[in-house]
Amino acid sequence: MTKEKLSDIAKVIDCKHRTPQYITEGIPVVSPGSISWGNIDLKSPTKRVSLEEYTSLMDHCIVEVGDLVMSRNQSIGIASYVNTLDKFVLGQDTILIKSQTCNSHFLFQILQSSIVQNQIFKFSGGSTFSRINLKDIRKLQIPLPPLPEQKKIATILTTWDEAIDKVQSLIDSKEEQKKGLMQRLLTGEQRLAGFNEEWKEVRLGEVADKFKGKIVETNEERKGKPYIGASSFDGNFILFSESEKAVLCSEEDVLMLWDGENAGKVTSGLNGIVSSTVCVFRTSNFVTGTFLYYKLNELNYLIRATRTGSGIPHVDKSLHKWLKFYIPNIQEQKAISEILNQSQSEIDLLHQKKVQMELQKKGLMQQLLTGKMRVTSSEKINN
Repeated sequence: MTKEKLSDIAKVIDCKHRTPQYITEGIPVVSPGSISWGNIDLKSPTKRVSLEEYTSLMDHCIVEVGDLVMSRNQSIGIASYVNTLDKFVLGQDTILIKSQTCNSHFLFQILQSSIVQNQIFKFSGGSTFSRINLKDIRKLQIPLPPLPEQKKIATILTTWDEAIDKVQSLIDSKEEQKKGLMQRLLTGEQRLAGFNEEWKEVRLGEVADKFKGKIVETNEERKGKPYIGASSFDGNFILFSESEKAVLCSEEDVLMLWDGENAGKVTSGLNGIVSSTVCVFRTSNFVTGTFLYYKLNELNYLIRATRTGSGIPHVDKSLHKWLKFYIPNIQEQKAISEILNQSQSEIDLLHQKKVQMELQKKGLMQQLLTGKMRVTSSEKINN
């Protein structure tokens, strides 16, 4: 296995460094924020340009299937694979990589490896929020086995990607099904067998006590209970010692992020110290914590739409006074929650499966892309 500079095996073409005139509908502009590992995403980019702008911005290169589009900032060193002939524009801080003497699928896989990503991290100053220079991208050292082996390795790893994508598609489908189920069950549009009692309209403040967390001083030991702040809504926790001033929550409480970009986001099932950016809703005997969690998620569009603050968004302080919704009796709440919990459990299992597959693929990449495991002519893998 040899090592070659990226510029010796591929053309690295920069974007044009000017801001175009954007329009509502037109040809998508691929920017760093819309680049991720996988096939290129031309649906989510919101910036669009006219055909005339496209012609001006892309007259220095011809995009072909098999090319790669890489980000030079934000998601530094991440690339998308061009699998379509649909037109798009290279946005600011993006580059086009056109494989010349190596297999394009192999190049896409090797760019994801720690061998290359470590180089990118070093060139970008050791920060994922800085920028990598074009000259440094061109001198990336790329390990290359013979071309036939490149193709076989690419086929193996691409098969793994396709399997992972199928699981993700299944997750997306299950999420949509759950969303529809929530809409029907939490509004009473669909009633469960054995329940026909009329639902009751309530205000949030009538069925749950509201109180905010407090600022907790950092302590060096960082032992004790999880400190629940904004990052905790994404599953990240720091441990802090419990103090007399600390506001605690239990798994039965419903937590809402009160400030920031994601203000209004809801979670539950946590036990710890609540930060000042989080509000706790402690339910009464009229509603279960699980049902309220699902109900506030279903009403999240309204909660977010009524946020205040010109700079940092805040949930409306009087939310608990005016937010009204209908609830069934406790027994029906529990039955609805059980169905939604089961739906979420199926999604969680699929997420776990995807994570395991990604870990297995990562381990295989480490073996195949370093030459520790070689692919023979019979397309079997041996050490």
